[in-house]
Amino acid sequence: VAALCGWPARERRALPQRCEGPCTMAKTKKRDRARIEAEAKRDRDRAERESKRMLAQEEGEQTLAAIMEEQASLRKQNKKRAKKVMAARATAVEAEESEEDDAAASDEEYDSDVEALRRIRAVQAVGEAGELDGGDAEENGEADGSEDEEAIEEDLDTLMLERLDDFQLKLPFSETMAVVADQPLELENAHDDLTREVEFYKQALNAVKAGRKMLDRAKILHYRPADYFAEMIKSDAHMARIKQNLLFEKKKMEAFEQRKKQQEYKKFAKKVQAEKIREKASHKAKAKDLALEFRSKNKEIMGEKGKPKPNPRRAAKNQKYGVGKSSASRRNTAESVGSMFKRDTPNKKARRGGRR
Repeated sequence: VAALCGWPARERRALPQRCEGPCTMAKTKKRDRARIEAEAKRDRDRAERESKRMLAQEEGEQTLAAIMEEQASLRKQNKKRAKKVMAARATAVEAEESEEDDAAASDEEYDSDVEALRRIRAVQAVGEAGELDGGDAEENGEADGSEDEEAIEEDLDTLMLERLDDFQLKLPFSETMAVVADQPLELENAHDDLTREVEFYKQALNAVKAGRKMLDRAKILHYRPADYFAEMIKSDAHMARIKQNLLFEKKKMEAFEQRKKQQEYKKFAKKVQAEKIREKASHKAKAKDLALEFRSKNKEIMGEKGKPKPNPRRAAKNQKYGVGKSSASRRNTAESVGSMFKRDTPNKKARRGGRR
């Protein structure tokens, strides 16, 4: 290591075992520099995090303060609104009381007017009766009384119409939204519910059309805007529950209808299957009858038991070679092997054993 570091040979002996030369010092400085930079970086990161945390805390405090101020302003506005509502209610109550007082006073005036009119009519009737003779007065008393009553009723009607004109509100249509039908309802039978409701519907429809025309003439908007969304009376969660219940009922009805159809299909399938079985049995019976008829007509071709006669060539070969012998019958036996050496029966051919 000393040689690599460039130390002289005579100074190498005095060096310790661990080299503290310039290369080691450079590495140590490099490590120290890297450690210092890493610590400085950690300190910077810690300071940045602390500053961000402080900023976030300040922003949260500011938003909380803004929310508190907004809530306080809303409370003030609600208090002012409540005061206004209470004042409006008080004024409305006072107005109603004043209207009741005015109505009571007008009723008293009306009663007094009616009583005065009756007295005037009675005085006039008495005067006319005094001018007439006694006999004529007795004969025409009842007729005069009926005429006076009719006149009083007519006068009362006129007075009522005059009083109606006095306290009738003369406001524009936009304030009252009241439409009076041009023609009264004409019903042959007022107890016929369907006809009566249809006439009501027609009258209301005509009133709506007339009201829309009056609103258009007054240039008052009465159509809902396309971007207007009214607040629902029921919440979305409530409507979702209602929708879920409706879907459940719908699925329940569909399942019931499906089960009903399946039962009908099963009944129909059973009927079809029974019909097919009957058809198959009838076809089988017909085929059997045809076969028996064919056999009875062709007894020469068929055998005694109704089966066809075998082919004579096939019968001869079966008799000569056998029919359906197993493999065990074709194996060599002692007799078959001994027959190969017997010459006593020259007419009989020796039979070889084994398979061919």
